Amino acid sequence: MEAHIPGIGRYSAGAISSIAYGERVLSQLDGNVHRLFSRFLVLHAPPKSKATQDILWAAATAMVEHEYDDADHPGDINQALIELGSTICRLRDPCCGDCPLNPWCGAYNKAIRHQSLPDIEDLCELCEPLTEENGVTAYPMKAKKKKARVELDVVSIVEWRSIDDRQFLLVRRPDKGLLAGLYEFPTTYMASAPASMEMAPDLLHHHLLDVLEDSVLPYKERSLQNLEPKCSSSPEYRVVNITPMGDVSHVFSHIKKTYRVQWVVIEGGCVPPVLKCGPGQPSSDHGAYNTPKNAFWASVTNVTKANISTGINKIWKYALTIWETQEVCS
Repeated sequence: MEAHIPGIGRYSAGAISSIAYGERVLSQLDGNVHRLFSRFLVLHAPPKSKATQDILWAAATAMVEHEYDDADHPGDINQALIELGSTICRLRDPCCGDCPLNPWCGAYNKAIRHQSLPDIEDLCELCEPLTEENGVTAYPMKAKKKKARVELDVVSIVEWRSIDDRQFLLVRRPDKGLLAGLYEFPTTYMASAPASMEMAPDLLHHHLLDVLEDSVLPYKERSLQNLEPKCSSSPEYRVVNITPMGDVSHVFSHIKKTYRVQWVVIEGGCVPPVLKCGPGQPSSDHGAYNTPKNAFWASVTNVTKANISTGINKIWKYALTIWETQEVCS
């Protein structure tokens, strides 16, 4: 079944075979069954390792296949194991006295009946010593959490500005990897903290060259009076301001991310710089300018309507708060 039907894996094949066709196979090794047999076997081993999974799977399979040879409905046995784990052999406060398997349960006999068992290390090369004696609840072994790695990204909120319009550049992340396919502000990943802001103008210009069809002159500290008229037929776009805005922290399950945010202002022309492969006209349905697949310009009200991540949304709210504060102070 697994080999011939797409999307059917080990768990689905076992459930279908036992419930629909009455075959004596294990349906699944979910968290409840995993916990049940870890205690039954007194198995204190890394819970996610293949060796541990193989031992538990073999034990549960043996019970389904051999212990109930006269059972008419092996699917019921699979369901019973799941229910036993969820209602009796619970993660906390297990009801060991009500468990029908307690006469043979290694953890119960060791902890509740105080029967002496050989050291785990002498019985099983896979098992690790107990750090705390918590009775039955010492099993299964707690998964070791990986220390979250620390990363720093430089995020550029790129704004094109005219007299009566503001548009913000959003670019699409790769189709694979973290936050695949979501949109974000131009970002330099895992930048070196000491050099990140010193390199910011050069890093930003590199991003703009990758995304924009129209050329944008790099930022130089000079008077804005040298900028060409707003609606020239061949406008000169220039980065007129780069302002550090501070850091925004965001925690993923395995990454502690610091976003070092800078606000970048581009001026020139009547419409934003044309994006590569973009038509260069506003799209009425999205309220955004030139919308190729990899990037688009979004208005202030449409940034949050784009398919952005929680971290980018946090950065955007942070920027809005700063801008509002500046307006109040001015």
